[in-house]
Amino acid sequence: MLDIVHFLHLLSATAWAGGAIFFAFVVEPTLLRLDPPAMRGFTLTAGRFAGPLMAGSGILLLLTGVARAWLGGGIATPADIITPYGLYSLAALAIVVFVTVTGGRHRASVAALLAAEGDRRAEIAASWRSHATITGVGLIAVVAIMAILGLGLY
Repeated sequence: MLDIVHFLHLLSATAWAGGAIFFAFVVEPTLLRLDPPAMRGFTLTAGRFAGPLMAGSGILLLLTGVARAWLGGGIATPADIITPYGLYSLAALAIVVFVTVTGGRHRASVAALLAAEGDRRAEIAASWRSHATITGVGLIAVVAIMAILGLGLY
């Protein structure tokens, strides 16, 4: 069972993190080169496909992360949360939630800016820079935590 949970955790992490990186560092900078009507059209269309994939992989990532910590024995009791393994796991969970929440706020902000009159690309670019920084730093931190836990360096 643990092997299946571990596989699903890695699969969902790859989809979620890969999607977050692709959107933050490829799609959004490309969108900023389009005119506002084209940006609106693309974001609406892409959201129909990306939304379910990102939401599904994110939910699966969080659920399998918790299951992996419990089934693997790293966090078997509430007291295990304050062990190094537990603290690293909580840090990874907090980072993933933070990146997800800030990403949702960023997308809502961009949608509102695109719905407004005029060319709001400068404001969208400022929001994107902040979002890309949070996404990049957050995912590097999660990968570092995964390496620490995977190599038993805690």
